[in-house]
Amino acid sequence: MFTFDIDVKKLINKLKKLFIKTSGFTLIELLVVIGILGILAATLIATIDPFEQIKKANDTKVQNAAVEFQTALIRYYTGQNAFPWWVAGSTCQTSSTSTSTSPYQIATPVSLKTASACITDLATIGELKPSFTQVTGVLENIYLSVTDAQGLRPVVCYLPTSKSGEADKAVVYVDDKGTVNPDVVANDAGACPAIGGKAPCYWCTQ
Repeated sequence: MFTFDIDVKKLINKLKKLFIKTSGFTLIELLVVIGILGILAATLIATIDPFEQIKKANDTKVQNAAVEFQTALIRYYTGQNAFPWWVAGSTCQTSSTSTSTSPYQIATPVSLKTASACITDLATIGELKPSFTQVTGVLENIYLSVTDAQGLRPVVCYLPTSKSGEADKAVVYVDDKGTVNPDVVANDAGACPAIGGKAPCYWCTQ
């Protein structure tokens, strides 16, 4: 008769090692995965150009604010039969037409940040929200000018920073001196987009 002296604990441990397989990644496998992810990320950045997307988003924000201000001016004129800078002695007129010989004109373009008194006048009668003056990084990039003799054509412009904004020739105005000139259309001047040292191109609404 034969007997077997079996160590049960050792047997169990051997069975565990046999049936339970430990898994993991080697250093080489991890490096390969990181390399593939790096290539995909570089391809995505090259395709999307995130910096251009940021510029386009900023242009859209500034453009919306310019249109909102222009629309408020039209509503103001409809109700008051005047523009804010026509009011004699008003802060808006003092700050906006100081370089003009006509009280109805703004000969030199002024940024809306400088013309904050005009925004206040629009907000006072409810044509603009009071919070409009608190939009940071926008108002200083929007310019108001009125160059026609009757002062009936206010032009609100901004300088696009994105490539698509610069190439938008249908609504861009050009001034060879680097300031807004609503009487010179980009398509006629042939100076857009604003690259390669050419004159700046402004997107305008009037």
